[in-house]
Amino acid sequence: MDVLLEQRICIKFCVKLKKTPTETFKMLKEAFNNDAMSQSRTFEWHSRFRYGRISTEDDEREGRPVTQRIPENVEKIKELIKENARTTIREISETTNLSFGLCRTIIKDDLKLRRAPAKFVPHLLTSQQAEQRLECCQNMLENFITDPLWTRNVITGDECWVYGYDAETK
Repeated sequence: MDVLLEQRICIKFCVKLKKTPTETFKMLKEAFNNDAMSQSRTFEWHSRFRYGRISTEDDEREGRPVTQRIPENVEKIKELIKENARTTIREISETTNLSFGLCRTIIKDDLKLRRAPAKFVPHLLTSQQAEQRLECCQNMLENFITDPLWTRNVITGDECWVYGYDAETK
């Protein structure tokens, strides 16, 4: 249950017990410590319940409804990305008439996609390169099956360019 909803229920209970707003706030502070709602918010809800409010839920708010993050829009964006993986979020936003932030959220959170530089993604491999990769992977799998501790013998390293500095030359 939401902490704020729980606190509103407690405030409603205190109103029924004829507690003052100050007493109600002190009890909330004692019960919820740092998670307790502010004094002004407590007093506001206390007066709402005292004057006949029944519901502990939030009131409807004005503004744009959050109905654009729907499966149809997620699917539409997914199809656009399948058509052209190099499309930008701005282009997707203009095509779908959705906001930039919403498109970014759908791509990042719903589709779980992220940008990767093209040089790290193998695009076109020759048949010989594909065979070499397959052969290498099969060899490593065979080694691992025959000797599970084989991976301890693998040494990995990072490539880096080092500038050869000669102190004697200027």
